[in-house]
Amino acid sequence: MAPTADEPASPGAIYPGPGNAAGGNNSDLGEGRPVATPDVLRKVRQLDHDVQAIYGLLEGITETQHKHSTALADVSVAVTGVRATQQRQYNRIDEMDARVEGLQAGVTDVKVTLSRHGAGLDNLDARFDGLEEKVDGLSAKLDRVLDRLLSGASSSDG
Repeated sequence: MAPTADEPASPGAIYPGPGNAAGGNNSDLGEGRPVATPDVLRKVRQLDHDVQAIYGLLEGITETQHKHSTALADVSVAVTGVRATQQRQYNRIDEMDARVEGLQAGVTDVKVTLSRHGAGLDNLDARFDGLEEKVDGLSAKLDRVLDRLLSGASSSDG
């Protein structure tokens, strides 16, 4: 019959020695020393208990590692989602940058057109200044002609 956890195993089963098969004569190891003392058996049971406790701890560690693996997988999915969002944002920024460059080119074209229009308006202004001088000259001549006509009419009336 197999020993239970509280019942010590037979020392011959634990330390079989020469002429000492399991369950056989277990009084010595062939050298005159006792095979297993109660103190040794207690230490063996304690070591067995310690091994079982370590297995229990390892099971807990395994469960924790499984939970961590699951959490890391969730984090990985979240990071992948963040990367995808960032990539979409980078693409959108590139699109907006291209639009801004197009707008800058349009603004440059408008500046060139305004500059040409400004030069054209300056030419028109100069031409109007020239025409204004001519009109002023013609007005002065007309005033002289009118003065002559009016002075000649008043001298013939009187």
